[in-house]
Amino acid sequence: GMALRRPDACFLGVEMHRPGVGAALLRADAEAVDNVRIARVDAVALLDKHLPPIPQFDECCFFFPDPWFKDKDAGRRILRPSTLDLLAARLRPGGKLRVATDVDAYAAHV
Repeated sequence: GMALRRPDACFLGVEMHRPGVGAALLRADAEAVDNVRIARVDAVALLDKHLPPIPQFDECCFFFPDPWFKDKDAGRRILRPSTLDLLAARLRPGGKLRVATDVDAYAAHV
């Protein structure tokens, strides 16, 4: 994975669902990487309440975030203007935002 290919980088995985946390921990263990930390917390809460708004990340990746298909639920999408503002304050100059989705409508939303 990414951590194995980039041993000089530090990775923070943020996942709310226990199976996702478990899968990430198992993979890190299987790859014997020590540059990965996993936080079981809401990503927006982490950004808003726990990480100061100073440039600290070189890259933020979102892999297949929940698209919340119904229009009434669009505000629950993690990638929305308020979250992007939180991320922008924490990305270093030249930092990158990477998003992977297999939902065309969500890609258009982003």
